[in-house]
Amino acid sequence: MSDLPFLDPRKIRDVYVGSNEISPFHACYANKNTVLRLAAGRYFAHYNCNDPIETYWALRKSTALYDVPKRPVEITGPDLFAFLERVVSHKISDITDRHGRYVIVCTSDGSLFMDGILFKLAQDRFWFVRPDGSLDTWLLAHRDGYDVQQFAVDKYPQNRSRDFR
Repeated sequence: MSDLPFLDPRKIRDVYVGSNEISPFHACYANKNTVLRLAAGRYFAHYNCNDPIETYWALRKSTALYDVPKRPVEITGPDLFAFLERVVSHKISDITDRHGRYVIVCTSDGSLFMDGILFKLAQDRFWFVRPDGSLDTWLLAHRDGYDVQQFAVDKYPQNRSRDFR
């Protein structure tokens, strides 16, 4: 890699602020036939040898558990409200603590870029739970002039998944 002209490895920066991990719900559904897939930095069941017709009818008539690879990004800082109201299409200043709101992130021409749920954990702390995509890079690109920080939320209570069995 260092043999390439004009490529200095010390100047390469990761644009994804997360890490790859097993879903916290993996123990609830994994079996010897589980095929995993990576999305949003999380391995989840792509195929679990379940009958798709049976699964469909369970969803329609009863219940079904889907482990989707959503991952939160924590956003904090003194300019938090101004920044978030710049990058999402909904008013966020009226979200009360420990509540969330479905929000849309648009491009500068108004096209849909991404959607997700924005949770207000405290007056100075939000989580944006989003699907796979480049939200991390989007936030980095738009935070110039705003005193905010963003962090991948990589740690979940691993023993909580046992509560869902």
